[in-house]
Amino acid sequence: RLQKLTENMIRSEGNVSYIFIVDSYGDVLAHTFQGGFPVALMKANSVSASDAFKIQLLDADRSGFIYDIAVPVRLDESMLGQVRVGIETTSMYRSLNSLHLLMFTITIGFVLLAVLLAFYLSRVVTGPLSQLVKGIETIKKGDFSSKIHIESQDEIGILVATFNEMADRLNLLMAEVSSLAKYREREKIALDFHDGYAQDLASLLKRIELSEIVIEAG
Repeated sequence: RLQKLTENMIRSEGNVSYIFIVDSYGDVLAHTFQGGFPVALMKANSVSASDAFKIQLLDADRSGFIYDIAVPVRLDESMLGQVRVGIETTSMYRSLNSLHLLMFTITIGFVLLAVLLAFYLSRVVTGPLSQLVKGIETIKKGDFSSKIHIESQDEIGILVATFNEMADRLNLLMAEVSSLAKYREREKIALDFHDGYAQDLASLLKRIELSEIVIEAG
């Protein structure tokens, strides 16, 4: 059963190089080596009953490096044996590189999403506000005929509609003020004509009457 268990595990895990199980006497109960068990590997890593596990980096020549993991098998406080698992660093590094590539791709995706969101907010929020500021500057210069053309149903659209309505009212008010100013100017001209020319005409009439009296008396 132990042999079948180790063989099933080695087939299901692609990055596991070997698995073997040793009892408390140091006898190998099961292993996954095809050409026989390498005795030197037994002394490469060992674990005691007090250890949770122990990891040793081994040089496997052409296969690269292998992490040898030793895990004790305990029953109460006594040690029944240990399980040794060898994990290839190449496949592990390949998995780490794939994970790093995935994280990098996700990060780039989030950055692009943030850029698109900033561009959208600039078009939707900053653009209308910039037009609104330009409209206010135009009104400050005395041009009340300018309007902002933004079709939106949000708060900015309501603000723009209020601004356009205010500009229309100011334009109408300035037209009324201009008309009133022209009326007052005509009224002033009429009063000046009445006061000035009427007095000159009265003075002229008095002179004519005085001249007639002088002529009659002569």
